[in-house]
Amino acid sequence: MENRNLYTKTFPRILFIFDVFLFIIAFLIAHILRFNIMPSDLLLNFEFLILLFIQLFIAYAFNVYQVFEKDLNLKIFSRFLVCQIAVTVSIFLIIFIFLRYETGIYGRVVLSMGIIIYTLPAFIIRLVLYYISIKSVKNLCTLFISGKTGAEKFVFEANNNNPKLSFKILLPSESYKKKYEKFINKKQIAGTINDLDKILKKSWSSIVFGIKSELSAESIKNLLKKRLNGIRVYELSEFYEINWQKIPIHYLNDNWFVFSQGFYLLHNKISLRLKYISDKILAFILLLLTFPLSFFILILIRLESRGNAIYKQKRIGLNGKNFTLYKFRSMYINSETNEAVWAKKDDERATKIGKILRLTRMDEIPQLVNVLKGDMSFVGPRPERPEFFKLLEKNIPFYRLRHIVKPGLTGWAQVKYSYASSIDDTEKKLEYDIYYIKHCSFFLDAEIILKTIRVVLFSRGR
Repeated sequence: MENRNLYTKTFPRILFIFDVFLFIIAFLIAHILRFNIMPSDLLLNFEFLILLFIQLFIAYAFNVYQVFEKDLNLKIFSRFLVCQIAVTVSIFLIIFIFLRYETGIYGRVVLSMGIIIYTLPAFIIRLVLYYISIKSVKNLCTLFISGKTGAEKFVFEANNNNPKLSFKILLPSESYKKKYEKFINKKQIAGTINDLDKILKKSWSSIVFGIKSELSAESIKNLLKKRLNGIRVYELSEFYEINWQKIPIHYLNDNWFVFSQGFYLLHNKISLRLKYISDKILAFILLLLTFPLSFFILILIRLESRGNAIYKQKRIGLNGKNFTLYKFRSMYINSETNEAVWAKKDDERATKIGKILRLTRMDEIPQLVNVLKGDMSFVGPRPERPEFFKLLEKNIPFYRLRHIVKPGLTGWAQVKYSYASSIDDTEKKLEYDIYYIKHCSFFLDAEIILKTIRVVLFSRGR
């Protein structure tokens, strides 16, 4: 699993740095081949930096910096080639339509050569890293030591987050075998807790503890040997947090929240103030930029169905206080005649225009007003309706914790999970929300915003 972190975190950073240097070198070579002279001001040229930004942004949007993920296979290479076609079209449009350059480094020949020179080695390094990750992951095997509960959830998460992960499960006793064999392959069962000392002598890539009972002195000694030999030993919540960027709430207690590291934003007044100011500035700018689009959307909504184009709804905000949330109406009026109903994907209550708005998240543009008013932030847990709050708080542990930060236009749960249409879905999203609250930072916010842009560009509305 440590190797998996190398592939999911280190490899993308390597690729990003490689892309920056390769893109610069590619255009230097293209210019030399075309004019037999080295350009002296390439890195200081604002227009070239625009080209570099286009390359990196579109590459991120197409998700070509991942060479190891749950559903990844050789499609990454076709995705990369499509990405480069999009880059080429975008660069030529911007250069020749908006900037109107036709000579020097912005000539058609140099642009074409530069993109081709960049594309070939960039393709090759992705191919190499992909096969390194695939070859190495076959040798990974994680031991999960299960308690009376948790094995089923661990198997589900492993299969959904990383189907290529090899793991074995140590059951609490023989009596659990029949229960667990319903969802666990027999070959994935390593034995029972009574076999722990013998099983620990085998080679494991990592060991995950899903039990809270005390271990024998011999077991602790064997675990220490593994740890000193470089094998990572996780508590279950730590494993989820590091590898799947979520925190399993059913394995937590008050002590975990008291002593766990993180949650720095909650007592960093300077960071909170900067987040507040940047939210307002960005909201004001985006309101101005989206005004023509908003006006057009208002007209389309009114033409399709009767009723106000702006929909107002009570939501739970910071510290559990109610506020009025604004959205473009995406459903027919009187869609909830008796009681509040969960939103869901492909909701039959949505209008034709509403389905497009929800798919592209344009229905949430009016929430920029909420950010400007201070009710919301750009990034944070999505605000819940008061009608569902008591039900969710009663059935989901630590649900109230999501209200210790401002709700957001988008959030970690929104880019990692789909619509919450049940208590179970909401519980899964809360695991991502708590992870966000614990790790909240400028860089995590930036990552969430970039992922949100990717969702919008590829119409994966949440």
